[in-house]
Amino acid sequence: MAPISKTARKLIEKLVGNIFERAKVRLLGRKAAKGKSLAFSFIPEFTLEGLFTAGSKEEGASSVDEDLLNGLLSISESYLDAHKAKAQAQAVHAVQTFIQDSENKKVDVAVELNERLTTVLDKIGSDVKRLVETETTTFRNMGIDSGIQRISAMQGVSDPTVFFVVVRDNNVCSECVRLHLLPDGVTPRVWKRSEIGAGYHKKGDSNPKISGLHPNDRCVLSVLTPGFGFNSSGMVVWKNVNWNELAEQRK
Repeated sequence: MAPISKTARKLIEKLVGNIFERAKVRLLGRKAAKGKSLAFSFIPEFTLEGLFTAGSKEEGASSVDEDLLNGLLSISESYLDAHKAKAQAQAVHAVQTFIQDSENKKVDVAVELNERLTTVLDKIGSDVKRLVETETTTFRNMGIDSGIQRISAMQGVSDPTVFFVVVRDNNVCSECVRLHLLPDGVTPRVWKRSEIGAGYHKKGDSNPKISGLHPNDRCVLSVLTPGFGFNSSGMVVWKNVNWNELAEQRK
Protein backbone atom coordinates (compact mmCIF):
# COMPACT_ATOMS: atom_id res chain seq x y z
CA MET A 1 0.00 0.00 0.00
CA ALA A 2 1.21 3.51 -0.81
CA PRO A 3 2.17 5.86 2.04
CA ILE A 4 -0.56 8.14 3.38
CA SER A 5 -1.04 11.32 1.42
CA LYS A 6 0.90 14.51 2.06
CA THR A 7 -2.35 16.23 3.09
CA ALA A 8 -3.18 13.52 5.63
CA ARG A 9 0.36 13.64 7.01
CA LYS A 10 0.14 17.41 7.49
CA LEU A 11 -3.23 17.09 9.22
CA ILE A 12 -1.89 14.52 11.67
CA GLU A 13 1.21 16.62 12.35
CA LYS A 14 -0.99 19.67 12.95
CA LEU A 15 -3.19 17.80 15.44
CA VAL A 16 -0.12 16.68 17.37
CA GLY A 17 1.54 20.07 17.04
CA ASN A 18 -1.46 21.84 18.57
CA ILE A 19 -1.12 19.72 21.71
CA PHE A 20 2.49 20.82 22.09
CA GLU A 21 1.76 24.45 21.23
CA ARG A 22 -0.74 24.62 24.07
CA ALA A 23 1.87 23.18 26.39
CA LYS A 24 4.51 25.67 25.21
CA VAL A 25 2.22 28.65 25.76
CA ARG A 26 1.26 27.30 29.19
CA LEU A 27 4.93 26.95 30.11
CA LEU A 28 6.63 29.76 28.22
CA GLY A 29 3.84 32.37 28.23
CA ARG A 30 4.24 35.31 25.88
CA LYS A 31 7.51 33.94 24.53
CA ALA A 32 5.61 31.03 22.95
CA ALA A 33 2.31 32.82 22.28
CA LYS A 34 3.87 35.57 20.15
CA GLY A 35 2.91 35.23 16.51
CA LYS A 36 0.68 32.19 17.03
CA SER A 37 -2.54 32.06 15.03
CA LEU A 38 -4.29 30.02 17.72
CA ALA A 39 -5.54 31.82 20.80
CA PHE A 40 -3.97 29.90 23.67
CA SER A 41 -4.25 31.45 27.13
CA PHE A 42 -1.80 31.32 30.01
CA ILE A 43 -1.46 32.54 33.58
CA PRO A 44 1.84 34.46 34.02
CA GLU A 45 2.33 33.25 37.61
CA PHE A 46 2.14 29.62 36.49
CA THR A 47 4.54 29.89 33.56
CA LEU A 48 8.08 28.58 34.01
CA GLU A 49 9.37 32.14 34.30
CA GLY A 50 6.72 32.97 36.91
CA LEU A 51 7.49 29.87 38.97
CA PHE A 52 11.25 30.48 38.79
CA THR A 53 10.87 34.13 39.81
CA ALA A 54 8.52 33.33 42.68
CA GLY A 55 10.82 30.58 43.95
CA SER A 56 13.89 32.80 43.83
CA LYS A 57 12.24 35.70 45.64
CA GLU A 58 10.67 33.34 48.17
CA GLU A 59 14.16 32.76 49.55
CA GLY A 60 14.76 36.49 49.93
CA ALA A 61 16.65 37.27 46.72
CA SER A 62 15.90 40.82 45.58
CA SER A 63 16.47 40.00 41.91
CA VAL A 64 16.40 37.05 39.57
CA ASP A 65 19.36 35.43 37.82
CA GLU A 66 18.24 36.36 34.30
CA ASP A 67 21.05 34.47 32.57
CA LEU A 68 20.16 31.24 34.35
CA LEU A 69 16.44 31.76 33.73
CA ASN A 70 16.84 32.49 30.01
CA GLY A 71 19.15 29.51 29.61
CA LEU A 72 16.63 27.20 31.27
CA LEU A 73 13.77 28.58 29.16
CA SER A 74 15.75 28.00 25.96
CA ILE A 75 16.51 24.42 26.98
CA SER A 76 12.86 23.79 27.87
CA GLU A 77 11.64 25.15 24.54
CA SER A 78 14.11 22.99 22.61
CA TYR A 79 13.13 19.99 24.73
CA LEU A 80 9.45 20.44 23.86
CA ASP A 81 10.20 20.96 20.17
CA ALA A 82 12.23 17.75 20.07
CA HIS A 83 9.42 15.79 21.72
CA LYS A 84 6.90 17.33 19.31
CA ALA A 85 8.85 16.18 16.26
CA LYS A 86 9.16 12.67 17.73
CA ALA A 87 5.44 12.52 18.60
CA GLN A 88 4.43 13.70 15.12
CA ALA A 89 6.53 10.97 13.51
CA GLN A 90 5.08 8.34 15.85
CA ALA A 91 1.50 9.43 15.09
CA VAL A 92 2.04 9.32 11.34
CA HIS A 93 3.68 5.91 11.64
CA ALA A 94 0.79 4.59 13.77
CA VAL A 95 -1.77 5.67 11.16
CA GLN A 96 0.26 4.27 8.27
CA THR A 97 0.70 0.96 10.06
CA PHE A 98 -3.01 0.73 10.85
CA ILE A 99 -3.95 1.32 7.21
CA GLN A 100 -1.54 -1.36 6.05
CA ASP A 101 -2.80 -3.84 8.65
CA SER A 102 -6.43 -3.15 7.65
CA GLU A 103 -5.87 -3.90 3.97
CA ASN A 104 -8.15 -6.68 2.73
CA LYS A 105 -9.90 -6.88 6.12
CA LYS A 106 -13.64 -6.47 6.50
CA VAL A 107 -13.61 -3.45 8.83
CA ASP A 108 -14.96 0.05 8.65
CA VAL A 109 -11.62 1.72 8.04
CA ALA A 110 -12.92 5.24 8.70
CA VAL A 111 -14.38 4.33 12.10
CA GLU A 112 -11.43 2.18 13.12
CA LEU A 113 -8.95 4.83 11.98
CA ASN A 114 -10.73 7.51 13.98
CA GLU A 115 -10.54 5.33 17.09
CA ARG A 116 -6.87 4.55 16.50
CA LEU A 117 -5.98 8.21 15.97
CA THR A 118 -7.94 9.23 19.08
CA THR A 119 -6.02 6.67 21.12
CA VAL A 120 -2.70 7.93 19.75
CA LEU A 121 -3.57 11.58 20.47
CA ASP A 122 -4.75 10.72 23.99
CA LYS A 123 -1.44 8.97 24.67
CA ILE A 124 0.49 11.96 23.36
CA GLY A 125 -1.64 14.28 25.49
CA SER A 126 -0.78 12.23 28.60
CA ASP A 127 2.92 12.32 27.72
CA VAL A 128 2.80 16.10 27.27
CA LYS A 129 1.04 16.50 30.62
CA ARG A 130 3.86 14.56 32.23
CA LEU A 131 6.43 16.78 30.48
CA VAL A 132 4.65 19.91 31.74
CA GLU A 133 4.60 18.56 35.30
CA THR A 134 8.30 17.70 35.15
CA GLU A 135 9.33 21.10 33.77
CA THR A 136 7.14 22.86 36.34
CA THR A 137 8.84 21.04 39.21
CA THR A 138 12.28 21.75 37.74
CA PHE A 139 11.72 25.49 37.36
CA ARG A 140 10.08 25.85 40.76
CA ASN A 141 13.00 24.23 42.54
CA MET A 142 15.64 25.84 40.31
CA GLY A 143 14.20 29.24 41.19
CA ILE A 144 14.29 28.41 44.89
CA ASP A 145 17.80 27.05 44.53
CA SER A 146 18.96 30.22 42.77
CA GLY A 147 17.60 32.30 45.66
CA ILE A 148 19.24 30.02 48.23
CA GLN A 149 22.60 30.22 46.48
CA ARG A 150 22.51 34.02 46.24
CA ILE A 151 21.46 34.63 49.83
CA SER A 152 23.90 32.01 51.16
CA ALA A 153 26.75 33.62 49.24
CA MET A 154 25.90 36.97 50.84
CA GLN A 155 26.08 35.25 54.25
CA GLY A 156 29.44 33.69 53.44
CA VAL A 157 28.04 30.14 53.17
CA SER A 158 29.48 28.36 50.14
CA ASP A 159 27.60 25.07 50.48
CA PRO A 160 24.30 25.60 52.32
CA THR A 161 22.35 22.87 54.11
CA VAL A 162 19.05 22.14 52.38
CA PHE A 163 16.06 19.85 52.70
CA PHE A 164 12.80 19.11 50.90
CA VAL A 165 9.42 19.95 52.37
CA VAL A 166 7.26 16.85 51.93
CA VAL A 167 3.48 16.76 51.76
CA ARG A 168 2.90 13.90 54.17
CA ASP A 169 -0.38 12.43 52.97
CA ASN A 170 -1.62 9.23 51.34
CA ASN A 171 -0.27 10.31 47.96
CA VAL A 172 3.37 10.72 48.97
CA CYS A 173 5.54 8.14 47.18
CA SER A 174 8.00 5.78 48.86
CA GLU A 175 10.95 7.32 46.99
CA CYS A 176 10.19 10.79 48.39
CA VAL A 177 9.87 9.31 51.88
CA ARG A 178 13.17 7.46 51.50
CA LEU A 179 15.23 10.43 50.37
CA HIS A 180 13.43 13.39 51.91
CA LEU A 181 12.60 12.07 55.38
CA LEU A 182 14.46 10.27 58.16
CA PRO A 183 13.32 6.74 59.12
CA ASP A 184 10.81 8.24 61.56
CA GLY A 185 8.83 9.42 58.52
CA VAL A 186 8.49 12.90 60.01
CA THR A 187 11.84 14.67 60.25
CA PRO A 188 13.15 16.17 56.97
CA ARG A 189 16.45 14.66 55.85
CA VAL A 190 19.08 17.35 55.31
CA TRP A 191 21.74 17.48 52.61
CA LYS A 192 24.55 19.77 51.58
CA ARG A 193 23.55 21.55 48.39
CA SER A 194 26.54 20.01 46.63
CA GLU A 195 25.03 16.56 47.26
CA ILE A 196 21.83 17.30 45.34
CA GLY A 197 21.92 15.94 41.80
CA ALA A 198 21.08 17.97 38.70
CA GLY A 199 19.90 15.27 36.30
CA TYR A 200 16.75 13.16 36.15
CA HIS A 201 16.17 10.83 39.05
CA LYS A 202 16.20 7.05 38.78
CA LYS A 203 14.46 5.01 41.44
CA GLY A 204 17.04 3.73 43.88
CA ASP A 205 19.51 6.59 43.41
CA SER A 206 21.31 7.54 46.61
CA ASN A 207 20.61 11.28 46.42
CA PRO A 208 17.67 13.55 45.56
CA LYS A 209 17.52 15.74 42.45
CA ILE A 210 16.89 19.44 42.07
CA SER A 211 14.34 18.73 39.33
CA GLY A 212 12.35 16.36 41.55
CA LEU A 213 12.14 12.60 41.85
CA HIS A 214 9.19 12.07 39.50
CA PRO A 215 6.54 13.97 37.50
CA ASN A 216 4.16 15.96 39.66
CA ASP A 217 6.60 15.81 42.57
CA ARG A 218 5.17 18.12 45.26
CA CYS A 219 8.31 18.21 47.42
CA VAL A 220 9.76 21.71 47.64
CA LEU A 221 13.41 22.60 48.17
CA SER A 222 14.22 24.76 51.20
CA VAL A 223 17.30 25.94 53.09
CA LEU A 224 18.13 25.29 56.74
CA THR A 225 19.91 28.25 58.30
CA PRO A 226 22.78 27.49 60.73
CA GLY A 227 21.55 27.09 64.30
CA PHE A 228 18.17 25.74 63.23
CA GLY A 229 16.89 22.17 63.34
CA PHE A 230 13.55 20.34 63.59
CA ASN A 231 11.10 19.62 66.37
CA SER A 232 9.23 16.34 66.93
CA SER A 233 6.66 17.36 64.30
CA GLY A 234 9.31 17.99 61.64
CA MET A 235 8.92 21.76 61.81
CA VAL A 236 11.93 24.10 61.58
CA VAL A 237 12.85 25.53 65.00
CA TRP A 238 15.77 27.41 66.54
CA LYS A 239 18.12 25.13 68.48
CA ASN A 240 21.22 27.09 69.46
CA VAL A 241 24.02 29.04 67.85
CA ASN A 242 26.28 25.97 67.62
CA TRP A 243 23.63 23.55 66.37
CA ASN A 244 24.54 21.60 63.23
CA GLU A 245 21.54 19.58 62.02
CA LEU A 246 23.53 17.77 59.32
CA ALA A 247 26.11 16.57 61.83
CA GLU A 248 23.38 15.47 64.24
CA GLN A 249 21.57 13.45 61.57
CA ARG A 250 24.73 11.74 60.39
CA LYS A 251 26.11 10.67 63.76
